[in-house]
Amino acid sequence: MSRPRVVVAAALTLARRYLRKRDLPVIDAEIAAGPEDQIAEQLATLEAKIEEDRKSRKPGYLQGRHIQVLTALIAERAPQPASEQV
Repeated sequence: MSRPRVVVAAALTLARRYLRKRDLPVIDAEIAAGPEDQIAEQLATLEAKIEEDRKSRKPGYLQGRHIQVLTALIAERAPQPASEQV
């Protein structure tokens, strides 16, 4: 995955404090309401779209949003399920 260093660094730092119940509904309520076994896949799809928007310099690209989604994706793919993190 090739992403801007500042985005990845911020996401890695924030992933340590990510809590699915608190953070995912803010990031994407639809993904949060869906099946738990599809969360990481849906976040990966969303992050890929955001990355494409960044690369094509779309005016709607928001770096903060990119960091939020990447944070959730990293946390959800971590060995300990995000729903169990305190």
